[in-house]
Formats: sequence, C-alpha cells, structure tokens
Amino acid sequence: MRSLYWSLPCLSFLLIACSDDASTPSNNGAGGEAGADAAPPDSAAAEAASEASLDSSNPTDASTDAGESDSSDGAVLPDASETGVDGSIDAPDDGSSVWQEPAGNIIVNGGFEVWTGDVPQAWLGNTSTVDTSLVTKSTDTSHGPFALRVGNPSDDHVRLSTAPQSVKAGRYDCTYRVKGHGQIRNAHYHGTSGNGFSSYQPSGYHTIQGDWQTVAYQLTLPVDVDGVFELIFSIRSTDPAQGDLVIDDVACVRQPSPCDSQPCGSWAQCDVVTGDCDPLPGLCGDASDCWSWETCNASHVCELQPGKCGQTVDCAGTPSTPVCDPATHSCVAGDPCAGVSCPTWQVCDPKQGKCVLAEGACATTADCLQAKPACDKASHLCQPVEHASNMVPNGGFEQWGDDGYGHQIPLYWMGTDFGSDNTGANEIPPSKVLPYATSVHSGALACQLVQTGIAERFTSEGFALPVGTYTCAYWVRGHGQIRHRVYSKAGWSTYVDFVPIDSADWVQQTFKLQGNTTQVRLIFYASYTQTDRDHIQIDDVVCTRD
Repeated sequence: MRSLYWSLPCLSFLLIACSDDASTPSNNGAGGEAGADAAPPDSAAAEAASEASLDSSNPTDASTDAGESDSSDGAVLPDASETGVDGSIDAPDDGSSVWQEPAGNIIVNGGFEVWTGDVPQAWLGNTSTVDTSLVTKSTDTSHGPFALRVGNPSDDHVRLSTAPQSVKAGRYDCTYRVKGHGQIRNAHYHGTSGNGFSSYQPSGYHTIQGDWQTVAYQLTLPVDVDGVFELIFSIRSTDPAQGDLVIDDVACVRQPSPCDSQPCGSWAQCDVVTGDCDPLPGLCGDASDCWSWETCNASHVCELQPGKCGQTVDCAGTPSTPVCDPATHSCVAGDPCAGVSCPTWQVCDPKQGKCVLAEGACATTADCLQAKPACDKASHLCQPVEHASNMVPNGGFEQWGDDGYGHQIPLYWMGTDFGSDNTGANEIPPSKVLPYATSVHSGALACQLVQTGIAERFTSEGFALPVGTYTCAYWVRGHGQIRHRVYSKAGWSTYVDFVPIDSADWVQQTFKLQGNTTQVRLIFYASYTQTDRDHIQIDDVVCTRD
C-alpha cells in the first residue's frame, strides 16, 4: 500500500527552517530515493513506499552517513523517568502526565497527539511501507492521551517513517518509548547520495517484550538536508494478541557542533565532528591535497605545475617530447607506444601511450553506442540486441502479442509470477505500455510508457544470470523521468536516482549486476511523462557478461 504524505505548516517548536518545497528529493532515487524533478511531488520517494519493504535481503546500504559508523548503536536504556534521557517528568506511566518535549526536538508530532481521522499527522512519510490499516491510535500511552500502535506479524520488516522535512547538518540524539511485543530498529533517509538510506541500527533488532522502555538512536548528517529527511522505524514480528508495538514520545535533538561557528568556503564541507573544512570531492584546499606535480589553483582545483605532466596525454601538445617520464613528471622525447602491447581488439593511441578500443570493438556493453547495443564477450564486438550474448529476452521490444483482453503487450515483459507475495510484480496496466515505431534505437519497434503521474512498475519476466559480472544498458528518449531497479532470488538491488529525460535523441543508461542468481527481474519506473515528446520510450535493454 502506498504511504500517505502529509504537508504540514511550520510548527513553532521546530528549530529548523521549513522547506519551500515539501516534496522529496530531486534521486535519487531508485527510490526512495531521490531524483524527481522539481515540478511534481517526488515520485522516487513515493515509489519507495510502494515496495513491500526495503527487503531484508538487501546488503547494507552503501550510502551510510560518514559519521554513522562512529556513532554508537541504538540501545535500550532504563526508564526515561529514571535517567532523564528524554527530558520527561518523573511521573507514573499511566497516560495522565503530559510529555515534556525536549527543547530542540525536530520530530513533528512526536507524541502522536495530533491525528487526522485514523492517520497521525506528520507521519507515514514517503519511505513508509507499512500497511496503514495496521497503524492505529492507541490510548495505552507513555504520556498524554494518545500513542501509536503499529503491527507487522511478518518476519519481513516494514518501514514507518516521519513526513519529510528539512534538517540541519549535525549529530542528533534520538529517543523514543516503546512497549508491546515485536522487534524494532532505526535508520533515516537523507537523500544526499546513493539511494539515500542510512544503515540500520542496530544491525539486528531490539526485541521488545513487555512494558514501556526507552530506546536511544544516534544519527549524523554531514550536510544540511533540504526537505527530504525522514526518521525510519523498521518493524517486524509483532504479536497482535500482545498489543503489537506501541510507540510514543519520539524526539531527536541536535547536539552542538564545531561547525556552528566554523564557516567554510564553497569548495569545502565542514566536518560536523571535528569542525575541519574538508575539500569537496574533486577540489582542494591547498597543494597538500594535490599530487606533488600539481598545485591548487584559485578555483580550488588541482592543476599541473608549469612544465609538469601526470600522464603521457599531458604531453600531446609538445610533439618533440610526447612522453611523460614517471620519475620526473616531465615531458621527454620518445615513442609513446614503445613497449605497449594491446589485445587484438585494442590499439595503442600515441596521444595517450596506452591501449584504447579498436573501431567497432567493446570491452563492455557500455561501449556499444550505436545500433548494435550488445557487447559480445567472446569477440569484443558490438552486436545486435537479439545476439545470444544479451541475457534479456526481447530486450529490443520487437516481439508483441495479445494479452487476451485486446491489448498488445511486449513478450517476456509485464512480469507477475513473483511467488505468493508478488514482490516487485508489474503494476503498470497494458493500456500504458504501447509499441512505438515513430523513433527507435534499433530494429522496428521500441516500447512507449505513458505515465503522467507517479511511477508504476514495468517489469520483465524472470531470467537467469550465471556466475559473472554483467554490464546492463538501456536506451531512453522522450519527456519525463525514469529509474530502474532489479529484483531476483538474490534480493533487491539498491535504489537509484530518477533521471530526468527531455530529448528527441536516444540516451544510454548503464548499470552493473552480479550473476549467480535466477529469476532476475528488470524493473523500470517512468513517471510524469509529457505529451510533447510522446511520453517516455525505452529500447534495446541489454545485459551482457563482462
């Protein structure tokens, strides 16, 4: 079930600025994700909520915050009234007392006192995947009249999250009260890189059995997060007969940081722990951030010192001295290709002094940029999409058939055979998937996706990938946005950013897959497509072994 999105006015107790645009990130976000363009609500995050879960088979997210690994795992603490960790008044936990919200709490409606019908305001954000019928108002509270009861008896986790908001960079100490029977852990969505999700803390779960206890969670945001931050509760194995899990008194308070009084230039980012101004990727603060033969220029970019070279290509402008001496990093006389031995599908480029692809050859499918989009590993030659090296059936969308209801659909697509839970199954109806002949990347037909709102999954049928690393590519044109994801027996791939598309020309998108798995489903998410370029078209979907 898709999560509900609540756009709330600024509340006076927040110490953060409300974003002018309450939409989620511009991924990505393949997903949950960032990458929607600024005009519509962020479909990447909306689509994240449509997944059954951030599948427990996923590897740890690579986008874990820089400071996250240094922060202690969330821990179950003694009662807050005894320790004072959440600023509450020492009072009986019978619901008669009012929660004394800690100063600086960034969580809106952390006490779950404000509801619109059966929905808690400022919750059920875009990364939520919990069935909203299992999110209910509870009068069994830690403080105040209401708390939130959430159920998920499955062993597969679901996410309950806050609505998206803007949050300042820094380290945050979070606490909440929980009782009942089930398992719970925490993460956050920040949308700044990769798929935007932090790792979960703890790596396992807190097992909750019985009366109220306080759980602590620390998170670090290395940069300001504009309009997309969501605090996430990962929940599984609740017991309805024992009250599921009841959550109350959620607070996250920013701790003082050296960066509060340490301005950095536009070329740097302040480390929220040390206060140091660290150069942004690709930039430098001074020459110590560059190679010994480089200097840091006024634009904070490393550049060659006069008369120096880093590689032979730097000597292309001096024909009498076309070779870079690695010992002195100076251009000297010689033959750039002397001693360079290339395989049969490569040649030595004298300007670079190294092997490059021969005409028509390829190392991976990413090198096949014309009408032959598949790279054959055996010959290292680009081949048509139908070549045996391509593992994706009907990747060129040349084969169509009747679905039995009067619709033409691409064969080996519209996949729905995903087991009892139907995880990742095709969502987009046949009426929105059309053969397209006006413009193709190769062959006679491409596939048109008409999706003027948020994305619905367009899914291939399952196929196998034997052991190996695969380069996958697809070609896209039109007007809208698109991202991809992969589901297989190995689990879900991570989310990727939505890519805005506004082009009459075909644009290649590439990604990598690891083989040794079966039932691989390629999933495409097109959204907010426009009529001026006939919505979105995709063609020549290819996965070849490297």
